[in-house]
Amino acid sequence: MQRGKIRQQHKAIADVAEKPKIKKLTKEKVADEHNSATDHLDLAHRGIETIETNAFDAATALKRLDLSANKLTRIAFTHNMSLTQLKITSNVLVDAGIVDLSFCKQLVTLDLSDNKLARLPGASLRHCTGLRALVLTKNAMTSLEWVPSLPGLTSLIVSHNRITEISAKSIGKLKGLTKLQLYCTPSSILSMSLNQYGHYNYRSSHNKLTELPDLSALEQLTELRASNNQLTALPASINHNVNLKIVDVCHNHIDTFDGLDQWTSLAQLKQLNLRGNPICGQNSTLPMELVDSAKEKEEDATVSQVDLGGTYKVATIDHEVFFQ
Repeated sequence: MQRGKIRQQHKAIADVAEKPKIKKLTKEKVADEHNSATDHLDLAHRGIETIETNAFDAATALKRLDLSANKLTRIAFTHNMSLTQLKITSNVLVDAGIVDLSFCKQLVTLDLSDNKLARLPGASLRHCTGLRALVLTKNAMTSLEWVPSLPGLTSLIVSHNRITEISAKSIGKLKGLTKLQLYCTPSSILSMSLNQYGHYNYRSSHNKLTELPDLSALEQLTELRASNNQLTALPASINHNVNLKIVDVCHNHIDTFDGLDQWTSLAQLKQLNLRGNPICGQNSTLPMELVDSAKEKEEDATVSQVDLGGTYKVATIDHEVFFQ
């Protein structure tokens, strides 16, 4: 699978190799590149370093814009855009380089992965009331205190950052979340991606969460992924997230059932992944409260997978249980 992905990346680079590089994106260059009959513009892998302030003056009808794999340190719009999807991954954007997002009020998806961002301008991001997905993987985030109130946001992906703590107050501003991803690669494993020059970027930065915040405010949450952090326990408050279907906390430092034994209201839980935690090596059984709850939920065919990894003695549950 990895080889196939690498081949696709090489092909993508080959496809744009014949296109001329654009060091400075101007209004004229945008006009040359954009087919007015379409609502999207792909300027990925073009070597762009700067963008003139008026570059998109004549492209206000654009819905999708991809500026990935360039050399941008700054992005700014000076008038209202119709963009619903904005992708600027694998650049060198820094905090001061995200000047104002309030001109992109119609954004639905914003992907700024693989940059150098520690935060976004919350004041202007607040104007993006239609934003549904915010992807900030592989940046320099240390917290989420900057996050504004975005009740319409359904997906927040901040994996592979440097986050050590998340407050209930900051996450509570995102009451519509259904997907929250905080996972990372282990510190001993370097993630790898192909840049625009055909070389590999290696990154070892990763989240270091020691505990999960109270997520009770996220009533619609269905997916929680926080693998490869430094969690030592799971909060009992997750029992309030009754719509959860997937909980992946593999490869942490969880060594206790405290908190987990209170998860008796998760009637929709389908996957629980505890693989790679110290708790999986204990010669004990799952808390009977959780077992009883799982048995009760069997009639509704809800719980389908409990992945504990390791050698683990589990009280009999008539659901799929995977060991390794």
